[in-house]
Amino acid sequence: MRNKKLRTSIPDDVAASILVAADRTCCKCRQPGRSLQLHHIDGDPVNHAEENLAVLCLECHNETLVSGGFGRSLTAAQVVRYRDDWHRRVKGRRDVADWLAAEAMANTAAHKPLDLPSVAPELPPPDGLAPFVAALPELRRLAYSTAQPRLDTGNTLEMVDGTWDIIRVLETAWVTLARYYPTDHFGPGDARAYFSGILADRARWHYLVASTGGIGYSGTIVQVLTANAVLGEAERMIEEVVMSLTGASLVGPGDLDYDLEAWLAAWRRERSEILPDDA
Repeated sequence: MRNKKLRTSIPDDVAASILVAADRTCCKCRQPGRSLQLHHIDGDPVNHAEENLAVLCLECHNETLVSGGFGRSLTAAQVVRYRDDWHRRVKGRRDVADWLAAEAMANTAAHKPLDLPSVAPELPPPDGLAPFVAALPELRRLAYSTAQPRLDTGNTLEMVDGTWDIIRVLETAWVTLARYYPTDHFGPGDARAYFSGILADRARWHYLVASTGGIGYSGTIVQVLTANAVLGEAERMIEEVVMSLTGASLVGPGDLDYDLEAWLAAWRRERSEILPDDA
């Protein structure tokens, strides 16, 4: 009988890196809100090299197991292909988010859906808090405009993906705002890990609440409801951070050199106002 290796814990920094790279989402089904596991691709529970790890939900992870005399339906080679493809998709989404933020800061983008670059430049640090905050409503508008073709398809999976594209733009905005807090204020390393963790928790909550027929039995509309709920929370979180950083409130002007009430009105615009019918 072959001796089994004693399983050891994956180092926290490695786990965080893999989860962020995968957007805390299963690389196979790509459905946010599901419970996740870090899967050892080669089956060695002590090989914690990043290239040997992939993020899978419980349901997809079960496909990597052998049971009932049948071979596994999800092989190591397939997991690698799913993981690498998904990581490229996540990076591309973040590249676009950075590019949109740079466009909003530069105030050069036309008010129409944009032709996105295949590789976007890294978002430079903003010159100051006030200019970046002032650009946030435009950034939100650009995010909606860019995602509009997917949102208007009527295809639930396309709509979900488009909504998460917007959420990731807001994630980039939040990470930039986090630079104005003390170093490591939201934990060591990239603040993105903290924010993406919050969004993942909220996605899990909304997914479970909406799944009244049970996990996987309530239809794809659950994914639409989940994505829209998380988007609303992300927008409110950006607003709360802006108010806190500027010392502003609904009854006080704060430290910004422009009209807070006008900023709030611009930030809270409904999608129908952001994207008129002829956009």
